[in-house]
Amino acid sequence: MKGKIIDKNLTEAFIALENGDTIDISISRLPKDVKLGDKIDIPKNNSSINNNDRLVDFF
Repeated sequence: MKGKIIDKNLTEAFIALENGDTIDISISRLPKDVKLGDKIDIPKNNSSINNNDRLVDFF
């Protein structure tokens, strides 16, 4: 899954995915030098990401 970092704080980041979904993911699962606007690739088959991170509905 590819996405773009749209917001982050000390513990988590919000990622806008290509399919239009937005997820909240722990900063510890991202590269240390990641910045707002960076595009990242999140492996689909990583079950720990799918189970521990949240799908966010802003509307």
